Parts: sequence; structure tokens; C-alpha cells
Amino acid sequence: MLTEHDTPDSPDWWLLRLGRRLRARQGKLRVWRDYYRGHHPLPQGPKKATEAYRDFQKKARTNFMQLVVDASVDRLRVTGITDSQGRPDADANAWWQQNRLDARQILVYRTALALSEAYVIVGPHPADARRPLITVEHPSEVIVEHDPATRERRAALKAWYDDVAGRARANVWLPGRLIKYETERRGPGPLPWGPGAWTRTDDSTHQFGVPVVP
Repeated sequence: MLTEHDTPDSPDWWLLRLGRRLRARQGKLRVWRDYYRGHHPLPQGPKKATEAYRDFQKKARTNFMQLVVDASVDRLRVTGITDSQGRPDADANAWWQQNRLDARQILVYRTALALSEAYVIVGPHPADARRPLITVEHPSEVIVEHDPATRERRAALKAWYDDVAGRARANVWLPGRLIKYETERRGPGPLPWGPGAWTRTDDSTHQFGVPVVP
């Protein structure tokens, strides 16, 4: 059970704030995903022939939304990485290659253009502390809040259902800090966002600021 959920800027407070915002946008993401896949709403037909009319419409419709997105994705590629002075950055380029982002970058662009948002998370590699691990993340599981004045990232959340453990898990990033949470064992479905549903399991520091990048 959370004990600091009423204290603004505490990890527990951020968990529930961002979790509820994440839940609120799930419907919008489903609509945009359906448009990208060509399952957009169809016009209403005559009441006496509704099924026949809708069957005809499904066969006749053209998925223009996927064409628009994919045509843009085909034009987007990272061709090099430079430092703040504009010089080639060999270390950053090596990390890019080690994380196979030449291929995986396409997932970021396609998700961002189809659903309006996509993310990457940067953190220490669990098998090699000398290099970062960079993962591509979906907006149904990740959300970021920015400072309204500076646009710097104030906090970020990743929340998902762990079907192996049979429980929900959540990571909250604050500047230089990572706090992990989990629920009791439960089935899949919408994640709960009440203070009684979550327990803090770990609290550690890191050197990556808020390493969730939209």
C-alpha cells in the first residue's frame, strides 16, 4: 500500500498521477491504432440492410492512413550521430549500433506517426555496465510529464502486466532516481490506479536524469 500518495512530487504521488493519465489516453490510442490498421468507423447504412451495407463498405474502403504514415516512415533514417559541437561521436554511434537501433528506429517513427507518441528509455545495460541499454517503448505503457516552463522532463512512468509473474509492475523515473512498484497477483486487464493496489519494491539512484525520451 502506498503511504505518500497525498504528498505532491513524491514517487507514490507521481505513480498515481501518471498512471491515471496513462489510463485516460488508452481509448484515444485504440482509435488511432484502428485508423492506422484500416478499421476506421463506417457510415451508417439503411436500417433494413445494415449488415449487407457494412459488409460492402468493409470490402470497398481503402486504408489511406497507413499509406500516409508508412510513406513518411520510409523517409526517416538516422545517418550519423554528432556531439554538441557537431563532430562525429564515436561512442554514441557504437551504443546506437550495439542496441540495433538502425533496424529498431523504424518502430519509433511508425508508432509516433500512427499514435502521436513513442518513446525510448536509456539505462545501464544489465550485462555490461560500460554501455547503455536503449529500448523502444509503446505509448500504451509509457508516459512522461514535462515542466511547463522549461519543457524539461520532470517524471516518467512505465507500467505493464507481467504475465509470467501474474502481477502488474511499474517503474517511476524522477531526476537521478528510479522507483519500482508491483501489485499483488492478479489477472490481465486494465491496471488499477488506487493507493491500495501498489507496493514499492525498490528505490535506487542513477546518472541518467529522467531517461525516458519522447
